[in-house]
Amino acid sequence: MTINTCALGLLAVLLAGAAVADDRTSPSDLGTTLTRFGAIAAGNADGSIPAYDGGLKVAAGLQPSDGFWPNPFVAEKPRLRIDASNVEQYAAQLSAGQMKLIKDNPQSYFMEVYPTHRTAAFPEAFLAATERNASNPECKSLNDGLSISEACRGGLPFPLPKDGQQVMWNYILNYQGINGWDWNHSAYVVNQGHATLTNTNRATGEKPYYQLDVPGRDPRMAQRIWSRIIAPARTAGQASGYWDYLDPVANARSAWSYSTGQRRVRKAPEFAYDTPNSAFGGVAFYDEIFLFSGKMDRFDWKLLGKKEMLIPYSNYDLKWKCDMATKLMEKHINPACERWELHRVWV
Repeated sequence: MTINTCALGLLAVLLAGAAVADDRTSPSDLGTTLTRFGAIAAGNADGSIPAYDGGLKVAAGLQPSDGFWPNPFVAEKPRLRIDASNVEQYAAQLSAGQMKLIKDNPQSYFMEVYPTHRTAAFPEAFLAATERNASNPECKSLNDGLSISEACRGGLPFPLPKDGQQVMWNYILNYQGINGWDWNHSAYVVNQGHATLTNTNRATGEKPYYQLDVPGRDPRMAQRIWSRIIAPARTAGQASGYWDYLDPVANARSAWSYSTGQRRVRKAPEFAYDTPNSAFGGVAFYDEIFLFSGKMDRFDWKLLGKKEMLIPYSNYDLKWKCDMATKLMEKHINPACERWELHRVWV
């Protein structure tokens, strides 16, 4: 089992199952029946998914400089627990992988489902650009969906997606601010059940795609990431970085690595696709960074529609409360550290 604590989650567009497609939406629906970024504004039929109310507000006690976010839902209790005894009852809201994990580990794995909170919140500039993109014919897919136009910059490119590649572009360019940094800790669990640290690094990233008012930003660029390894000692000091473009057909990923042994920077064109990523002990690939990363040409994408599914959400405890020894069990993540909520997702 390999765990990247910064990328724990569920890439819903890869899940199988019954979904409902709706081609009747139009740009005029944004801000009315749909949120300004394209989600269904209303709650679901039984109220387990509430109506959107603008998203999460700034939490009390937040200190932006300390790197920790206070959990606004710390007092909540699970509304439901799914384990081997009742997993079939909730099969419609689970992926095949979730069901197998529960069935294969009936004594140790379960899912605690909490009340759903629609916490997504975005700045006005992003929302305005997203609404613009919905009706702007110049914001479009190119090269059979492998690229998008520069006219999309500043907002979600496809708030009303029509195919799988457009959903993936929304994911790749998901808004998390225009830049930031984080500490990442990666480990894998060997057969004996012990966690082995493969990488602690400080990563810095930015998305020029959203930096419309920053002088000198290349409008062709989607994002760029830099990472410097801090531990373990055998790899400390190594560094890498890559740049991704809105048109990866014309501009392939630019990547570099720095080796402490050689004391030089070299180009790293192999940082793509299914090349093993040494930062994860070689057991994860470069196109698995952030769940999916890179050019989409080696996959077939089919958009089925929207579906209500149980997904990881607001996992404050997994990120900040549970340490590595607590969160990693022999065959899976410690379920006591996880939080699951019911949300509508694209499949």
